Amino acid sequence: ISLLGLFLLATGLALRYWRRSRGQKRNIREFKDDLLAVSADASVGRRLAVPADASLAELAGVVNRLFDALGERDEEIQDRDRLFANFARTIPEVVLIHDERILLANDSAASLIGLEPEQLEGRQVADLVKPAYRALFRKTMGRQLAGQKVPKRLEIQLINGNDQGLWVEAQSSLIEYRGNDAVLTVARDVSYRKSLEVSLSRSKRQAQYTLESIAEGVITTDNEGRIDYMNRAAEGMTGKDREAAAGHQVSEIFSLIDEADRRSLGDPVERCLAMRRRVNMGRRALLVSRDNEHEHSVEITASPIKGPGNSITGTVVVFHDVSELRGLTRQMSYQATHDPLTGLVNRREFERRLQETMDLAHAEESSHVLCYMDLDRFKAVNDSCGHLAGDNMLREVAKLIREQVRDSDFVGRLGGDEFGTLLIGCPIEKAVQIGADICNAVADYRFVWQDKIFNIGISVGLVEITHSSGSLQDLVSAADSACYVAKQRGRGQVHVYSARDEAIARERGDIQWLRQMQTALHEDRFELALQPIIATAGQESGPAFEVLIRLP
Repeated sequence: ISLLGLFLLATGLALRYWRRSRGQKRNIREFKDDLLAVSADASVGRRLAVPADASLAELAGVVNRLFDALGERDEEIQDRDRLFANFARTIPEVVLIHDERILLANDSAASLIGLEPEQLEGRQVADLVKPAYRALFRKTMGRQLAGQKVPKRLEIQLINGNDQGLWVEAQSSLIEYRGNDAVLTVARDVSYRKSLEVSLSRSKRQAQYTLESIAEGVITTDNEGRIDYMNRAAEGMTGKDREAAAGHQVSEIFSLIDEADRRSLGDPVERCLAMRRRVNMGRRALLVSRDNEHEHSVEITASPIKGPGNSITGTVVVFHDVSELRGLTRQMSYQATHDPLTGLVNRREFERRLQETMDLAHAEESSHVLCYMDLDRFKAVNDSCGHLAGDNMLREVAKLIREQVRDSDFVGRLGGDEFGTLLIGCPIEKAVQIGADICNAVADYRFVWQDKIFNIGISVGLVEITHSSGSLQDLVSAADSACYVAKQRGRGQVHVYSARDEAIARERGDIQWLRQMQTALHEDRFELALQPIIATAGQESGPAFEVLIRLP
């Protein structure tokens, strides 16, 4: 409801009352003046004074309720505009809201043009466009504001503060901004791509000198997808020289697959010609030569080469070898999640996968088993032959354990001579059998170091992972307790966790502490420590000390 509508409504009602009672002319005149004054006030919360006359008071109430509704709508529009403006200023793309003048510009737009956002707002938006493109831009903007259909994307040149041309790819849509129709334009800088495309279409010979010296692979094709040029980098990555590749389709020279799941990503040239625009083949693309002798992790794009009349004369495929970068990323990820000695997952990664398994058990009510293993008589190897021998033995034991479990299971090294296994989707009965297989394999194993032969054992504790399992720490503690019980029963045993195992483990801890204290007392290792007691408030009555006994 507009202010003019409110005024006409109020005036009509006022005339109606005036006809009924000419004695109220003065009251109506005052009411009209008040309405005009309040209507001219654009602030939120504007209200009419309620007249003494009952009829006019009722009318004033209706008008005030309309003002309240308008005020709420205005606040919603202002909140929406503020939210949108804040969002626009945070995104990296160029964002402009405009009619013929710029109403809002984000920081990316200001940075691209070389001005502050406040300097852009209020300027003619066409002034930012290179003269050769202004007519096209004005025509497109006029059609947009008129609600007519316009191209989804528009490539034009802007002018920055140094009068340099900047190619941008812009998309626009009609929106309501501050109560009026406006155009939202989102653009990104494509100057580099445009310069490459223009250079290739203008002078192939001149471009070749540049293309032969860059590290990126470059292939150009005709408008039917047949290769007519490859640079040296492309030859090296595909394993084909340009003469052998000439006239062939790109798909006959190499294929693109997803590095993670090895699914085909298709032919980039085919897609580019079909879509008549630049295509990106994803961030996990792996280039595989047709003879399967060359594989390279690549970032690859295919762009159309446009000639007169916007016709497509061919494509240019650019691919950057990122094998070293992705390999380094994989290596860093592996080092962060695996034990460098045995190649098994480390404790942190094992606990992460354990938490995932627990979440799976809670969500699907499936059953899995945590297996906690501790080597027996490992200390004897370390003490008699040194840590190098111990490390070699741990590597061989890790291999033995991996051989006993299924491909779907996870094995990790949890500590010095402690290992863990996650048996996924495994009944407890089957887990007991797998645990027994591990015990038997380790018992049959003989470790030879120089002139010494060692036989060791392993104790295995099992705990079932179900939807009723507690926390991760509770589960690990239960498996550790079960492993301790297995050791107590003669080593080389498999024990399934029960509630009594916790009490046994706690008793073990108490006994170990008692033995340590008895040994320390016998070896006279306790020390007295004296520390002063200082008053935090008031006066000190004299020096005071606290005497402690410590076990270093």
